[in-house]
Amino acid sequence: MTPADLLAFLSERGGCEFAVTACTRQGHEQKTRLHATGIYRLTMRGDEVQATGPSGQTRRRARETFLDVFGGYEFREVQATGVLTDLGPLFGETTWAGHRPGARPSLPALTAGCSES
Repeated sequence: MTPADLLAFLSERGGCEFAVTACTRQGHEQKTRLHATGIYRLTMRGDEVQATGPSGQTRRRARETFLDVFGGYEFREVQATGVLTDLGPLFGETTWAGHRPGARPSLPALTAGCSES
């Protein structure tokens, strides 16, 4: 999924957090492979993207800035984490059915299609 496609996906589901694996292409022509750089947790909040990177640091960026930063990446296997961030201030941490508040699901399938190193 391209960064622009990811933004469109997130915009349709504003407030819901999704985990995605960011991948970069390495190599040339026929020997190109995808390399997983890490899992990011992304939420569309109004006109901004809230992104929590593999280090745990969270930042909010305008769409244009997000595209500038992640323009060279591809994203694999978008998976809902169950966190509804926009409802948090009103009702405490709200989650989707089947997820415990504050729990982070195991995400081993997110790196499918990407090599890890």
